[in-house]
Amino acid sequence: MPELDGFIRQRPSRIQDPYNPDAQIDDWTDPDELPLEGYFEPNSSTEQLDPVRNQVVTVYLLVLWDPDADVRRADRIVQGDKIWTVQGFPSVPRNPFTGWQPYLYVRVVEGVG
Repeated sequence: MPELDGFIRQRPSRIQDPYNPDAQIDDWTDPDELPLEGYFEPNSSTEQLDPVRNQVVTVYLLVLWDPDADVRRADRIVQGDKIWTVQGFPSVPRNPFTGWQPYLYVRVVEGVG
């Protein structure tokens, strides 16, 4: 499809927590990257205002053309200098008559402020 945008999926490696040797934490210094193609559906924004902090949280629906794309909850989606976090589990719609799975829905969130 000629109108698809390019994205990069980033996934952190896991390292031992320096404060708790029995636990592991995400390490984003050298994430695993995977190129993806897709587009955004319309989004919604919510402003969370308080005396100390003003924050805008925007939720997007990223539609990926590959229904088998390796995207998981808490991965990052990057495009240029924009970074979104995958929220929840990606889903693949299925045609009930043919079983065809045309794309992958990924809910991503951006927080500013």
